Amino acid sequence: MIQDTTHQSANELMEGVGYIDLLIPRGGKNLISCCIEHAKVPCIQTGTGICHIYVDDEVDQDMAVKIIENADQVFVMPKKFY
Repeated sequence: MIQDTTHQSANELMEGVGYIDLLIPRGGKNLISCCIEHAKVPCIQTGTGICHIYVDDEVDQDMAVKIIENADQVFVMPKKFY
């Protein structure tokens, strides 16, 4: 489990040839764009959108709540889709 969530550690993952088989960025458009532009390992462009959170009953519940509260909770559908 990676504990360091800084931009520097993300850059190191993107350049982890020989250590990282595939990146699947899950986050905002800036993170995804950064991976697509700078990754030296294979990277799947996922697009932004709905992300699901599954919380197992054996996890640290306080940490899970912090993660959920920190997540983007509102998604506004662009007018071109309705």
